[in-house]
Amino acid sequence: MDPNDPHGMYSGGGSWGNPQQQQGYPAFLPPNPMQGHQQQHQQQQGYPSQSYGGGGGGRGRRYGGGGPRRNAGGGGGYGGSPYTAGMNDHDRQRAEEERARRVREKLYKIAESAKPANEAEGAPAAIQDDDFYPQSDLFTLKKWIEEEAKRGPQHEAVVLQAFRVMVTEQPHKTPLIAALLGFLILSPDVQSRGMDDTAAMDGENGNGASSSTSSEQETLGIKIGRDLVKAFRSHLHSRLWRNVRLSLHFFAALVPLGIVPPSSMRQLLSAFAMVLNEPGVTIDRGDRAAMCIIEVLCRSAADLARGDGDVARSDEAISDLDGLVQAVEGYNATRKAEHDLRSPWRSPIDPDNEGDSGDLLHEEGFEQAVEALQLLRSRDWRPPTFLPRATDLLPPAINNIVDSVVRNTSTLPQAQYLISMPEILVPPEEEDEFETSFPLGGQGQAKPTGLNKRKFGGGSKHKSISLQKADEEVRRAGAGPDRVGLYPRWFVESCPLAGTPSSVVLRGLTLDIIDLYEVNRKECARILFGLAKWLRKGTFAGKAVHPNAGLFGDAEDADEWTNRDDRDPEGAWTLDDLLVECILGSSLLLPSSPHVGLYYHALLREITTLSPQTLAPAIGRTVRRVYGAARRGRVSSEVLERFSDWFSAHLSNFNFSWNWKEWIPDMGLAWSHPCRSLARRIVDLEVRLAYYDRIKGTLPEEVQESVLRPEETAPCFTYGEEGHPYNKRAAALTASLRARATAPVVLAELESFKRDLVAPENPLDDEMQDGNGANGGEHTAIPPSGRVSNAAQADVVVRDVMTQVVLNVGSRSFSHFLNIVERYHGLLRHLSTTPATRAAILGATARHWARSPQWCLIVVDKLVQYRIVEPADVVGFVFNGDSLGEAALPTTVLQGSGDTVAWSFSRPYNSDDTGAASHYTRDWSSFDWYEILRLTVEKVNGRVGQVRRRLARLQRDEAEEEERKEAEAAAAAAAATAAAEAGSSGDSEPPAKKPAFSFPTSANLPPKPAAADPSAPTPAAAPKPVVAAQPGQTQPQQTVAEARTALESILSEQRKVLASALRGLARLYLSTSAAAAAQEEDEETKWRAWWSGEALRCFLSSFASEVGDVEVTLRAALDEEVKGFEGGEKVEDVKRLFEEAVRLGSE
Repeated sequence: MDPNDPHGMYSGGGSWGNPQQQQGYPAFLPPNPMQGHQQQHQQQQGYPSQSYGGGGGGRGRRYGGGGPRRNAGGGGGYGGSPYTAGMNDHDRQRAEEERARRVREKLYKIAESAKPANEAEGAPAAIQDDDFYPQSDLFTLKKWIEEEAKRGPQHEAVVLQAFRVMVTEQPHKTPLIAALLGFLILSPDVQSRGMDDTAAMDGENGNGASSSTSSEQETLGIKIGRDLVKAFRSHLHSRLWRNVRLSLHFFAALVPLGIVPPSSMRQLLSAFAMVLNEPGVTIDRGDRAAMCIIEVLCRSAADLARGDGDVARSDEAISDLDGLVQAVEGYNATRKAEHDLRSPWRSPIDPDNEGDSGDLLHEEGFEQAVEALQLLRSRDWRPPTFLPRATDLLPPAINNIVDSVVRNTSTLPQAQYLISMPEILVPPEEEDEFETSFPLGGQGQAKPTGLNKRKFGGGSKHKSISLQKADEEVRRAGAGPDRVGLYPRWFVESCPLAGTPSSVVLRGLTLDIIDLYEVNRKECARILFGLAKWLRKGTFAGKAVHPNAGLFGDAEDADEWTNRDDRDPEGAWTLDDLLVECILGSSLLLPSSPHVGLYYHALLREITTLSPQTLAPAIGRTVRRVYGAARRGRVSSEVLERFSDWFSAHLSNFNFSWNWKEWIPDMGLAWSHPCRSLARRIVDLEVRLAYYDRIKGTLPEEVQESVLRPEETAPCFTYGEEGHPYNKRAAALTASLRARATAPVVLAELESFKRDLVAPENPLDDEMQDGNGANGGEHTAIPPSGRVSNAAQADVVVRDVMTQVVLNVGSRSFSHFLNIVERYHGLLRHLSTTPATRAAILGATARHWARSPQWCLIVVDKLVQYRIVEPADVVGFVFNGDSLGEAALPTTVLQGSGDTVAWSFSRPYNSDDTGAASHYTRDWSSFDWYEILRLTVEKVNGRVGQVRRRLARLQRDEAEEEERKEAEAAAAAAAATAAAEAGSSGDSEPPAKKPAFSFPTSANLPPKPAAADPSAPTPAAAPKPVVAAQPGQTQPQQTVAEARTALESILSEQRKVLASALRGLARLYLSTSAAAAAQEEDEETKWRAWWSGEALRCFLSSFASEVGDVEVTLRAALDEEVKGFEGGEKVEDVKRLFEEAVRLGSE
C-alpha cells in the first residue's frame, strides 16, 4: 500500500471489486462510481472480474508497475489502473482534483444512506436503512480524515473548507459534526501525539518554542475549530446572519465537550444583546440578533448555565443568562407589532358561531419565540431532550476524557483542546450595497461584488452586473430572511406547540433546511423526510418513520421522556404534519414568501411522492382546516389566493383527485362567500392546468353548477356575429390586420368608418350611402341601426371596434398578441391620447376577455408596459369603469358584448341595489381585480427603481470621470514641472514624458463604433427603450440632470397611482361596510364588505415601504376621501391600518 494513498483510492490494490472494504475504507462512505461501472463493463465483455493485477512493483516504468499498460501491476499509489498508468502531471492534477471532490462529497454524506429513499418497497422504512453507529463509526471516519489531511496542505485545506460548508449548510447534522470535531480533538491517540510533540519541542528549544512552531504542532481538530472561528468572524463582518446563527449553534454544541468554555459563549452572546439595546435599532437587525440569542439558549442553555471547569450551576452564569433574556424582552417590548396587516388569520366575521376547529388556528412569530425563552427560564433552563448532544454520540472512552476536561482535571494542556470565542462587536448594517463584501468559496477572504469590480476597473459592465446578481444569490442564502414573520399554524395535537422551546428548535431546523436547499428540491425533500434520523429515537411516530430512526436513545424508553411537561410536550409527533405545515406555512407568509410559490409547490410534491400513503392524510387535514376557517372569514384573502394556487397545482400532479362531495353543502352559499370563492378559483386554475372537459368530469353536478364556468374560456368578440351592425367593417379591419397592412392604411379605414357612422342630416344621402357604400363597396355599408348621433359617439365605436379587432387577431396565443401590438403600437397610441380614451380601451379589453380574467390581466399588463395606457388609467378603470366623463357607450357597442355572457368578468354591479351610495364597483371575490391593481402598482414601483439605478450609475460614472480628469491634470502638472527643471539645468533634450498610470476603467477605453445610420427613426411599433443601448447601437448618453428630471417625473406618477389606489380602496371599504350595516340580513352584502376590507389590508401590507415614503401625500388624500363618510368604527379602522402601514414602511 502506498503510504501517500492509505485507502487505495486510486491504486489497484489487487482488485477492482470493493477496494473500500479491502483497504480499510469506511464502509458507510459511497464507493467510486467509476469502479462499479468498469467492473460491469468487463464482465459484459468476458473479462474476469479481478483484472489489471494486484499490488505491483512500486513506481517502476512511471507509475506503471512494470507490466504492460493494459494489464499493469499494482504499482503503488497510481499503478494498477489503465486510467493512471503512464500518468503525466496534468493527469495527476486532475486525479488530485477528483480525489478532493470525492473527499468533500464523503464528508457531506456523513451518516447518510447510499440507497435512494424510494428504491425499496415501503419507502418510509427504507429511508432508515443505515448502518451508521456514531460511537464506533466516528472513530473510523476520524482516522480517514486525519490521513487525508496528512497528504499535504492542499488536502488539509479541502477538509477545512468542507467543515465550513457542513456547519453552515447542514444544520441537521450540527450535533454530529460537533461530535466528530470532538473526536478529532479529544481522541487519546491525538492527545498522546500532541503531548509527545510538545515535549519533544520543549526539549529541543529549552521550553521556549516559538509561536510559529506552536502553530505547526496544532492538531487537525484544533485547526478546524479555529478556522471555523475565522469563518464566523468573516460571516459576521459581512452580515451573513444565517451563517452567523448556524455557526453559533455549532459552537454551543461544543460547550458540553469542554472545547468551548461556557463563559466565552455567554460573552459572545452578550455582543448580540448589545445590538438590541442600540437606539433606533431596525426590526431586521433586531430580529436577527435576538433570534441568535433565543435559538442558542433553547438548544444549550443548560450547558451555558454552568461555570468554567465545573459541572454545577454558577450564579454568575445564571445572572448572565437572565441578562440575555431581559435584553430580548426589552427589545420585544419596544418592537413595533404588525399583527393586523401581516397576520394570516383574521377574527371571525361571526364570533358567536365558532366552528369545531376554531382553536386549531395559531400564529407563530417573534413574540412566540420570546414566550419560548421565558418558558425555558421558568423550567430552570432545561432544553428540549429530543435534540442530540455531542456527548450522546461519543463512546464512553471519549466521554471520560470529556468529563475530565469539563471538570478541569485533565492533564492535557489547554492549548490542545480549548477554543475560546473571540470578543466581537456586531458591525452596523451597511446601507451601501456596493461596499458590502462577503466570503466565497469557503476561503474566508472578502471578495468584492460585481459593482466593486467595475469600480476598481475589473471586467466589463455586463459581466459585472452578472457577478452582482450571483453575489446577491450567495448573500441571500447566507443572510436568510430579513425578519421573523408570522407563520400560520393549524396542527396542534401532532406538532410542537407554538411558543415553546421545542417549536423554536424543531421548526427552526426545518425552516433552515427548506431555505438552504432551495436550489435542489429533491435533495431537500430527501433530507426533510429523513429528519427523524438526526434526532432522538421516539421523536416522531407514525407510519412514515421507522421506530428505530434516530441518532441516539432507545425507542423502547420513549415513554420516559416524551410529554413530561404539559406546557411543552415532546416526542411522538407526526413528521408528515410538521413538513406540510412548515412548507405551506412558509409559502403563506405575508406580505411575501421567502421564495417563489412554485418552489414550495414542487417541494411538497417531491415529499408526497416519497410516501403518498402518509402525506395524503396530512394534506387532507390541512385543506379541511383552512377551508373550515374560510367558512367563518378567518383566512386572509392573500392566504386564500396562495392556498388555491398550491392546491390546484397539487391536484394536477395527482390526477385531480379530491373528495368534492364534502363541499356540496357549501355550494348554496352567497356568491362572494370565501368558501365558494376559494372553490371557484381552484377549479379555474385546474382548467388552466388541464382543459375544460377534463375538469368537468371530476366534479359532481352540484359543484359544477356552483363553481365551474358555464362556458370554456374564449374571446367574446362583440362584432363577430353576422347580425351585428359593425360585423362587416370589423371583418374588413381583421383582414387588413392579418394582411399586415401599414398603420396609415388602417388609420384611413378607421377615418372612413368614423364618417360612415354619423347619421347624415339628409335622408337622401342616407339612402344613397346604403345603396353604394361609403367608398363604393357594398360590403362596408352600415345599416341605420348602427348609426350614431354625433362624432363623439363615433369615436367611441371606432376605438372599441379597433381595440377588439386587435385583441381578436392576437387571441390565438401570447406571441400573436405581442406581435400585433408591436406592429400597430403607434396606431394604438394615436387612439389613446386622453384618460377617457385610454379608459375606453381598457373597457373594450375587459369585455373582450370577459370569459378569461387571466387573459384580461395579461393584456392590461402589456398595455401598461407599452405605454398605450398609463398606470393611473388602470387604477381609475378598476374603481370607476370606462366612462370617465366621455359620452355614454352606444347600445351597439354593448350588443352581444362580454357584459352579456354568463359569469362575465367585465360586468360591474351598482351598489344602489344594496341601499348604499351609488358607486361603481367590481366583483372583488374573484381575486383578479385586486391582482390587476397590484401588478399595476408594482409596475410603477419597478420603473422608479429602474430610474434610480440609472441615476446612481450616471452619478458614479460622472465621479469617475472627474477623478480621471484630476489625475490627468496632476500628471500634466508634474510633467511640466519636470520639464521646467530639466530646462533650467541646461539639458538640450528633455526626457520623454511617460504616460500617467491609471487603472483600466471604462473611462479610458476606446469609443464604441457608431451605428451605420444614427438618424434612422425607431419603428413605430417598438416602445422607447428604457435601458442603455446594446453594443452596435447608438443612443444619446443621458446626463445626470436628465436622469434626475426623469426620476422626479416617475416619482410624481408613483404618488398619483398610490393615492388613487388608496382612495379607491378606502372608498370601496367604507361604502360596502355602510351597505352591509344597512342590510344586516343580506349575506352577499356582508361578504362584499369583507372582500373590500381584505383588499385594503393586502394593499397596505404589500406596499408598506412605498406608503412610508410618500406618507404626506397619501395622508392628505386619505383624509380628503373619508370626509364624505360619517365618523365611526370603519373610518377609524381605515386610519389605523394606514398608520400601521406607515410604521412598517418607516422601519
